[in-house]
Amino acid sequence: MWMMLLVGIFIKMIAVLGIPMDMALIVLELQPQKQTIMKELLALQGGWYPSQEGCRIMRLRVGKNGANMAYAASAFVYATDMGAVAINCSWQSNPLSGFADAVDYAIENGVLVVAAAGNEGQDKCDDWGLHYLNTRPDVMVVAATDYYDRRAIFEVGASNYGNCVDISAPGKHIYSTCVDAAEGCGYEDYSYKSGTSMAAPMVVGLAGLLKSQRPDWGREEIWDAIVSSADPLEDEGMGAGRINAYSALKQTWAPDAPSNLNAWPTAYNQINLSWQDNSDNESGFKIQRRTSSTGFSTIKTLGKNVTSYQDKTCTIGVTYYYRVNAYNTAGDSSYSNTKSTTIPATAPAAPSNLRGICGTFEVQLTWHDNSNNEEYFVIECKTDWDPWWYEVDLAGPNTTIYYDENPPYADIIYYRIKAHNQYGDSSYSNTATVRCFWGPLSLNITPDKTIVDSGESVTYTYSVENKGQVDLFHVELVDDKFGSIAREFDLRRGETRSFTKTVTLNKTTTNLTEATAIYYRKNKATTVKANAQTTVEVRK
Repeated sequence: MWMMLLVGIFIKMIAVLGIPMDMALIVLELQPQKQTIMKELLALQGGWYPSQEGCRIMRLRVGKNGANMAYAASAFVYATDMGAVAINCSWQSNPLSGFADAVDYAIENGVLVVAAAGNEGQDKCDDWGLHYLNTRPDVMVVAATDYYDRRAIFEVGASNYGNCVDISAPGKHIYSTCVDAAEGCGYEDYSYKSGTSMAAPMVVGLAGLLKSQRPDWGREEIWDAIVSSADPLEDEGMGAGRINAYSALKQTWAPDAPSNLNAWPTAYNQINLSWQDNSDNESGFKIQRRTSSTGFSTIKTLGKNVTSYQDKTCTIGVTYYYRVNAYNTAGDSSYSNTKSTTIPATAPAAPSNLRGICGTFEVQLTWHDNSNNEEYFVIECKTDWDPWWYEVDLAGPNTTIYYDENPPYADIIYYRIKAHNQYGDSSYSNTATVRCFWGPLSLNITPDKTIVDSGESVTYTYSVENKGQVDLFHVELVDDKFGSIAREFDLRRGETRSFTKTVTLNKTTTNLTEATAIYYRKNKATTVKANAQTTVEVRK
């Protein structure tokens, strides 16, 4: 047999959630006596009373209406010497009167110490005066949740939270024994209570369930099983999550082995792995690798439910052998099948299906990666007015999309790519033709008459349109005969603006008008221009 110590000032019933009822553990802490610390064991057993299977409970008084640290220190030492497995502390604490040393003594001797986080609705992780146990990373600090798995808010106060919280448990409206005469409770009455003092015993009860299944487990194994099996919570500062007794109990037996391991090269230094997860209780997976000249060793430990891994520490031309197993607190599964593969020691295959799309400020390229041993891709381009290809950039292995953020200023841009590794270059992909209209201006001059008599007036309409993919700024129109027509206006994409000028002509006049504007790409200003010309004949 082993003993579970419940040190506290409240009378509680632990109703462990998430498991079949025939596995529920009920732990009672009876009313303490009024004088000295009790040194007897309670004869009640865990499980369905009066079953003889389960955990024994020790009752030790540590105070009334608050814990006395000297009493608590004595209780910790006594319980530890009597072989206690877990201690519940649903009361405030400080390190005085030898209590800090007593906690050290219990933990050094393998006792799981569980503490209620407190009910001020605050982060009390550094409060040595009232929540000393919260400040200790070797104490399992428990926050309280409500019916909706949110941080519990009580009629008075709320659950504390913070980085010191290790785990959470239900702590709102918990049906429990009641001994507070002020609340109208008799010795054997029951009522609903809320607080982290109700949540912490849930965790101790779960520790009892785990110990009943694995008597060989110590403090570390029980702690790991509780934390690793918790259901995640939305609220921050609530530790690993809300306890899940069913998931925790599944940690008491080793997981099933994964299967269908596959391995294939994808780059000059990378081999991808995939496998089938056959267990529902693993804490994670271990990836092992060997070569023809080395033995198996673990190269990576992964979390639960993971079914793939990218090994980026490989060498081209070397044959690697892989195997995977699952693990949890109870131990490791057997290994999967062993799979071997080699990154080919040849030049890579050429990429294909290269395509380009001109965006607002960049060109997007996509392609199909046909090689499994490339070190990088070389991206090249040229324009319709430049016959020479030049290197744009290098893209890493397995890349299939790239953004050229500084493309040349041209209406037509040509792109091509090739793969490369230490054995040479692939041939080039297809050439992708990309049409870009970064900031073209369209300018038209339209006179209301094209033939007039001498001295007759003519009205010219100047229309400027932004046909590009960016907004234009500081637009200016200047006529070589009539001077400035308009200046310092903006043209949004697709926008057209018109201006008029009326003049009297005495001779045939040919006008040349220039529109200038600037646009910004990556905070760099670029100037664009457009020209238009018109002639009005003057009869003599």
